[in-house]
Amino acid sequence: MNTFITILILILMLGILLATHELGHLLLAKGFNVFCLEYSIGFGPRLLKFRRRGGETDYSLRLLPLGGYVSMYAEGVELEDGQNVPAERSIEGISAGKRALVMLGGIAMNLLFSLIFTFIYAIAFPNSYQAQAIYVDTGLSTSLRSASALWGEGELEGESFDYEHQRIYSPEIPMDANLNQRGYLIDSEVVIGEESYAAVFLPSSLSGSRLLDGLTFYPIDNGKAVTAEDRALGIYGRPDFMENPYSFSGGEVFRLDLMVISAESSEARPDLTPESLSEAVGNPVSVEVRAVEEGGSVLLSGTDFHLATLEAYAPLGERFQTGCEYFANFFVAIGQGLGALFTFDFSQLGSVVAMGSVLSQSSAAMGWGRTFFFYGGYLALNLAILNLLPIPGLDGWQLLVTGVEKVFRRKIPEKIKNIVSYVGLGLLLLLGVGIIVKDVIGLF
Repeated sequence: MNTFITILILILMLGILLATHELGHLLLAKGFNVFCLEYSIGFGPRLLKFRRRGGETDYSLRLLPLGGYVSMYAEGVELEDGQNVPAERSIEGISAGKRALVMLGGIAMNLLFSLIFTFIYAIAFPNSYQAQAIYVDTGLSTSLRSASALWGEGELEGESFDYEHQRIYSPEIPMDANLNQRGYLIDSEVVIGEESYAAVFLPSSLSGSRLLDGLTFYPIDNGKAVTAEDRALGIYGRPDFMENPYSFSGGEVFRLDLMVISAESSEARPDLTPESLSEAVGNPVSVEVRAVEEGGSVLLSGTDFHLATLEAYAPLGERFQTGCEYFANFFVAIGQGLGALFTFDFSQLGSVVAMGSVLSQSSAAMGWGRTFFFYGGYLALNLAILNLLPIPGLDGWQLLVTGVEKVFRRKIPEKIKNIVSYVGLGLLLLLGVGIIVKDVIGLF
């Protein structure tokens, strides 16, 4: 069923992009008063035809939806009986500059739709911030990792907190020797007995569980120097992941210092200045924690504070910036694909079969709405750039021919142009079939 839906979505996506490409040609041609016989969505047998009363252009829907065309009056194009169109209304009858703009109309429309699809994706389907935590700008050295803030709710030393307006501050996300994330540093200096330990909250235990249930206490790694900037962030010691975590015995008591940061709403990221951070670090909520033995295991008791799982989204300005970044990345990816084409590295090229596989996987991961607009933007830009190439059969070829004729003030014989176009289209077709065969073999 998912395969069938993928095929339908791919056909719809390509149909929209190719139909709007041809619409760009039609709008520019009509703007320059070129007589257009037909605007067709699809190829093959005609299914539907519409012509406005008093109009001159047929609007058609044909059987095969992967493509379309605009039929403009030119030398060799047959008119209906009784029609008489002056030569200046043919595509050759307008100036070379206007012909070039007509050719560029389809490319411009693809570029426009690429921008529309990309920014719909970035603005209407924004990536949420990490559901476990949000990162805050400490305003300190850019060489430091950003601090974090975890949503929380419950009681702390008799005071109620709700996740709409409070965060628990974590000065950094500690890494082990293999640079793997090992939770959030909650308190970098917890004295248990006569030794100091670093309290780390593990992300796997975040799903609404008590804060104390997710804490692990590691010895402090004295080999990692603590700088003045570290202390400004609230870091007085880092966990030593090479040592075993501390194992509690019933009856042990210690104090856990928690920094609480206020925010205006659940979607607001607290922007900290060094001054406000220093104030937060300097005024921790100190909670007494007791190790209690129950049923053969030891549990920590002392607060019912829970860490909540929420999703927060970027403000509109950041979403727009993200759209710009996506668009720039599309150019890079397409450039790499063109490089593979001209170096005959066909392993880097994909057909509609590969695109269908990508769409199927992406839709399963992030839904059809996100998939449609993200890859729609990417494919639209692909069509725009591909059609700029001076390859026979593409708009870039027509632009090249128009430019050559303008420079040499001589028309290239129509027979030669047709032969070169047919050969170019044939080679493109062979290339496309070859890539499809490669992708089908790759599926098995």
